[in-house]
Amino acid sequence: MGTARVERRLSAILAADVVGYSRLMECNEAGTFERLKRLRRELIEPVLERYGGRFVDLKGDGAVVEFGSVAAAVEAAVEIQRAMLDQDPELPETMRIRYRIGINLGDVIVDGDTIYGDGVNVAARIEALCEPGGVWLSRSVYNQVKGKFNLALIPSGLHQVKNISEAVETFRVAFNGIMPAAHRPTVTGLQARRWKLPAIGALLALFLSFGAWLFWPGEPPPNPQPGIAVLPFATQGGDAKEEQFADGLTEDLIIELARYRYLFVIARSSVIPYKGRVTDVRQIGRELGVRYVFQGSLDGEADRVRVTAQLVDATNSSQIWSERYERPLADLFGLRDDIVQHITGALISRLDRADAELARRKPPASLQAYDFYAIGRDLFRSDGVTKENMAKARSYFEKALAIDPHFSRAWYLVGWTHFNDAHLGWADDQARSWALFHEAARRAVVADPADATAQTLAGVSHFRLREFEAGELAWQLALRFGPNDYSTLRDTGCMFAMVFGTERAAEGLEITKRALRLNPMHPAWHFNCLGRASYYAGAYKDVVAALLNANRPDIEQNIYLAMAYAQLGRPHEAAIEVARVISKKPDFSAETWIDKDIFRPGGSAAMLFFDGARKAGLPLCASVSDAARIDPKNRLPECDAERTKAMLSPT
Repeated sequence: MGTARVERRLSAILAADVVGYSRLMECNEAGTFERLKRLRRELIEPVLERYGGRFVDLKGDGAVVEFGSVAAAVEAAVEIQRAMLDQDPELPETMRIRYRIGINLGDVIVDGDTIYGDGVNVAARIEALCEPGGVWLSRSVYNQVKGKFNLALIPSGLHQVKNISEAVETFRVAFNGIMPAAHRPTVTGLQARRWKLPAIGALLALFLSFGAWLFWPGEPPPNPQPGIAVLPFATQGGDAKEEQFADGLTEDLIIELARYRYLFVIARSSVIPYKGRVTDVRQIGRELGVRYVFQGSLDGEADRVRVTAQLVDATNSSQIWSERYERPLADLFGLRDDIVQHITGALISRLDRADAELARRKPPASLQAYDFYAIGRDLFRSDGVTKENMAKARSYFEKALAIDPHFSRAWYLVGWTHFNDAHLGWADDQARSWALFHEAARRAVVADPADATAQTLAGVSHFRLREFEAGELAWQLALRFGPNDYSTLRDTGCMFAMVFGTERAAEGLEITKRALRLNPMHPAWHFNCLGRASYYAGAYKDVVAALLNANRPDIEQNIYLAMAYAQLGRPHEAAIEVARVISKKPDFSAETWIDKDIFRPGGSAAMLFFDGARKAGLPLCASVSDAARIDPKNRLPECDAERTKAMLSPT
């Protein structure tokens, strides 16, 4: 008797999973179960019926669905995720049901109503990589649907996943350029305010002003990214609730680290098998293909919890960083968010330094794009921020971009080097530096529209060009894509009031403070941002305290110190700083300074700057020739009168 023939077919497979299912069930088991039943009955099943989807596996926290059409699978997934945004609006975001969805096109084995094989496995692995509220596609799906929908499909990297020999290439659906609501930060009014333009119109504005496109073809760049595996948190007592809390910490930390576009993070499903196992980190590094391994433990008591965390170099088992956190158990979910944010910020900061140190130890001939970027980034963030240092850092970024022209983060930092040259008066040709800044911002967002730092720089570029609606949209995107990215929070918080006015300066100050908390090892010059944000919030003593810690003797520090001292009624100290400003820039005027920055012309922040400059004795008025190039709203009436008088007086 011959072997029975195995039935196979090509199918589109959708894998879905409820985010934080154990946590939701722990908080309200009966309520969560009823909500899931209602969602399936009223939302999900009708959508699947319309698009021809068929459940092949269904469980409490997830499902596998087969489609005969790839396009139908993607359309169904997007419709479900969009509809999910409006579910249970009365509940806080942490308690709402959110799905991850992964879609693959592949060969499957058919066994009655059930299907098996790599086609299904890959869909499940992609789902595990996906962010809450998102939809991720395999390369095979992308090839079938690109250009067919009004959707942005953004490359999200190559991933080595468990039990699949070849790396899986993925693409993220960006929902008309806006990430799902599950990514919205909750700390500021900027994130909470709804954008006034329709989503498509707003995205079109971004497209037109930047000339960006969201589809960029080609092979993955030759840019090996640093990899990290977050091992499941260990617990001490074996208590079920403690175990659930530890599992939640692991999942949340993986999600937060995965937001960092340059960091390769091993998926949750690939690290779960290591839970409770005593395994040498070098073996883990080899098995998962990563250089770094994070290990944590949790020890709970009646009213407190202690969390220990450490980052280990898997090549030699050496400890790179360690920290211990102890918190009261009053607010369980707030506690988890607090711990995850602190660990994320500390890890990213330490990984940055470790990567730079590793790159510097390599022979020059073996350096790749990421190595050049890491060395340049270390120079850029050093406390010695000077014209020479900016040029040296830029040379490394340019080497990285010569290897990988799609390296968004390298474009981001190239842009800031040109911004500093132009803004701080270092450039021999200021107009050229501004043009190079705008071009770098454009290239950064074209290379990776979903990178938070790229959108931050895009916003600054728009604001400089007086394209305020496009700039606000870019910052909305930045804060959604990187709600815990300290660079994004630092940059937006630093300049927040200048764009949105002193009425909202407290929001900018809170963003800035949060950024610095997330990166406890930040360079001293980042206090400059804290000082500037504090000025527009009216916290003048805090301005002085921050700027004296900044260790960055540039003209901007002198300007804000002069204004803060004047606002505090300390004219002697203000006069010293004014003299330093004039010695560095003899032609300084408040009018030209405001006009070249991202202030909203005639806005309340600009008026406060003029007020501080006037009280400090800083020169207010631009020359006649300079004034002709200044926005009329940034010219002071008293200065216009002086210039008119000078022009009319005989020579």
